[in-house]
Amino acid sequence: MNNQSIQLVSCALIASTLSCSPRPDPKVDVMSIGWCDTTPIKPFGLPVAIPPVSTKAGVGAIAGSVVQLETGDAMRDATVTLTVIDETKSQSQPWGLTDAKGGFAFDSLAPGRYQVKARRLGSFMDTLTVHVTANEVDTVRFRLPTNRCYGY
Repeated sequence: MNNQSIQLVSCALIASTLSCSPRPDPKVDVMSIGWCDTTPIKPFGLPVAIPPVSTKAGVGAIAGSVVQLETGDAMRDATVTLTVIDETKSQSQPWGLTDAKGGFAFDSLAPGRYQVKARRLGSFMDTLTVHVTANEVDTVRFRLPTNRCYGY
């Protein structure tokens, strides 16, 4: 094969005469080059456990777990962040990573409403709102679906 470029042509039968003309080069839409994996995900059998948390007088706590939706396996190293909803002054946002059993805990929280956000690379993020009450532990469970679409 030589290095000459191949020219695409369109041919049509016009009045019993074959007529051919060059076609424009096909354009590739780079934003549509992607695909999603739909094969079933096999579970690894990773156990899930919410860590034990105790409360102190006048404050509350949030404990929970993050699991993969498709398999129920624990998701290690998922990022969990808290955002105070009720406060007007800016505060730092506590965050942490889940342990080997997908568990996380935040203790010594002032009573009020918090937005809890869980995310992990390769999964979709999930958010929920928790109303923390003094002397109580609120338990939450996140089930993050896996993002198995690749490309643009």
